[in-house]
Amino acid sequence: MGAAAQASGGGQRQVTGTVRVTLALRPRHPALLARLAQASSVRAPLPRSIVRELFLPTGRQVARVRAAMRAQGLRYESRHGLDLSFSGPASSVGAAFSAPLVAARAAGGGPARRPLTVPRPPAGIATLVQDVEGLDTRAPLRPLAAGAPAPAAAPCRPAAETGGYLPSDLGSPGGYDHSALIAGGWDGGGETVAVVALSNYRHRDVAAYQDCFGLGVPVRNVAVDGGTRTRSGAVEVALDVETVVSAAPGLDGVDVYVLRPTATMARP
Repeated sequence: MGAAAQASGGGQRQVTGTVRVTLALRPRHPALLARLAQASSVRAPLPRSIVRELFLPTGRQVARVRAAMRAQGLRYESRHGLDLSFSGPASSVGAAFSAPLVAARAAGGGPARRPLTVPRPPAGIATLVQDVEGLDTRAPLRPLAAGAPAPAAAPCRPAAETGGYLPSDLGSPGGYDHSALIAGGWDGGGETVAVVALSNYRHRDVAAYQDCFGLGVPVRNVAVDGGTRTRSGAVEVALDVETVVSAAPGLDGVDVYVLRPTATMARP
């Protein structure tokens, strides 16, 4: 993040150094995109060329954004789908989005930064931008479950050794309460769930989980744009899949769409 310098007024300390920021542009034809997304589980994926033609920003729109950022002293870094990434001095990044960047504390106690005000893209490109990522590096706070989990016997030794929540805990009235749905016959039969993952994971971890709890939902990996080999979020991805198959053990399958890591989820 670089050293911190005293900001003018208010006792806030502005950060210095180079900051990388990602702008997620708005897709074209958003209503059509929403309709297609609702029907995505019953049709084949659209060809990449059609996605580019219908939903990705035009070359002229991308040029407008790049020119606006260049005028603010930011350097173009890369583009992926709807995402355009730039970098520049912290002071220039803060000025570009009318949000000075000040020193903050991360959730774990380490150094971080945050915008002093709500970020606003330059007026000339405001209608093209739906999200700005990279200004706030504080990890989002997550609530802890209150109270101890309900006692339950783990069916296999590895699960017993972790001390974590079991499917019966998550499905109880004190958890997500999906056990009542399963008992009523609503177990996901005839349906397929898609999980979007910005990290790869160990398929054998999910297989071991299903073996332990007597589950048998087919899990298929789909590499998007070549996928990724990084496993920086492997535990989170596996947990997502395991939660899905526990809540809906009758699913026809879970399709895990593995994408390259990106600073924002706003992409087609």
